[in-house]
Amino acid sequence: MVVGTPGGFAGGKPTGPLAIVVASDAIAELAEVFEATAVTKRPLQIFRDLHTARAWLDEVAPAPSFA
Repeated sequence: MVVGTPGGFAGGKPTGPLAIVVASDAIAELAEVFEATAVTKRPLQIFRDLHTARAWLDEVAPAPSFA
């Protein structure tokens, strides 16, 4: 599962932090290869559970307020 928030730029389109949630060691290894070879300026981290990933995303890119 990949979870992200808007922000940053890639090809002129908005991007944001990227949290990759993995369920197994094999997928974690693939995600680590992706992380090591990705050419990106956006924050990227790999997690084992969705709640931790979401908390990290909220920390590095809080949701915009629509007040």
